[in-house]
Amino acid sequence: MEADHTDVMPTASPCSRYLFRFGKTLYTWGDVLGWAEFSGCLDPALNTLFRGAEAFDLAESGEIDFDQDDLQHAANRLRYDLNLITAEETETWLQTRGLSLDDLNAYLFRQVCRQHVQTFNAEWIVNAEIDIDWICAELWSEIVFSQELPAFVSSFIWRLAVHESAGAAVIAPPKLVEAENRFHERHALCRNWPVYRETEYLFIGERLRQFLELDAAYLNYCDANIPKLKCELLLKTYRIPFIRVRFEKIAFESHELAKEALFCVTMDGDSLSAVAAKSSGDYAVETVFMDDIPENLKPRFLSATVGEPVVPQADEDDDVFTIYRVLEKTEPDPNDPDVHARLCQKWIADNLRPFVARQIAWEMWPLDLLHG
Repeated sequence: MEADHTDVMPTASPCSRYLFRFGKTLYTWGDVLGWAEFSGCLDPALNTLFRGAEAFDLAESGEIDFDQDDLQHAANRLRYDLNLITAEETETWLQTRGLSLDDLNAYLFRQVCRQHVQTFNAEWIVNAEIDIDWICAELWSEIVFSQELPAFVSSFIWRLAVHESAGAAVIAPPKLVEAENRFHERHALCRNWPVYRETEYLFIGERLRQFLELDAAYLNYCDANIPKLKCELLLKTYRIPFIRVRFEKIAFESHELAKEALFCVTMDGDSLSAVAAKSSGDYAVETVFMDDIPENLKPRFLSATVGEPVVPQADEDDDVFTIYRVLEKTEPDPNDPDVHARLCQKWIADNLRPFVARQIAWEMWPLDLLHG
């Protein structure tokens, strides 16, 4: 099916933006946001959006300052990441995604200003009189520019694929109960958002029953097809993506400061925490799966031993220079719930990809679906 990719929002409501068909059913941006709210991945996206929007307002009122050079660096980095060289390429890219230069500039402005606001004032949402259409439209802009759209859409599509591939298979009531309990546990964590004061859900609406069935079918499929023994076998094939890496990192706004910190680590044997204590660097410790490490850093993290620093290739357009040091590498355990969930996603993607290719027809530009 050939779609007109320039007509991705047929009505005034941003939530009605057509994204894809799966089988005979047409799905919209509102459906994807509903699934994101149901699955729990909407909360961090809202946090990012609201923090940026509040910082935008503070900058416009003169309460925070930012450097125009930072804005230019952010624009250069985004165009480099998206491989947009000319103004014509940028204009076409934006038009295809239902965005404008104003949307681009607002996103970059939020991105730069957000660096000055670590946490946002929740009451700002009330005072700004935020409504659902604004959230829907701005989330589209934020998620498209940040290149998170494939992750949002993929999660929904793989659930649809599992549900549709099962055909008329009956979902056992215990699985529906399990899915419902999981949902209420997740949703309870974001009930303190002011946007929920007058509504139970933002985007789920009447889709709750459908989403519960999708999740229950997914749980049932995983139990039936990927038991513990198969997980152990799969880990022999998929070991590397599921290695957990704990690392410390320190970020500087100056390349010279970063080089000086690296010298202290490599020559003096200092830890990054010790360097942070006597410098202006922004220090943090994180634990992630190897699969979640950016592609340009993966080879360096794979080869690094515990205690060894990891230094990305410096780019003159970077406005932040980060040094990492590996603290621990942990082999994947099939009994780890997070490892099991990711193995299920990987196995489902490998086995249902041909089915999805037959069922899906894009109403926008085609996305490269991620695993699960």
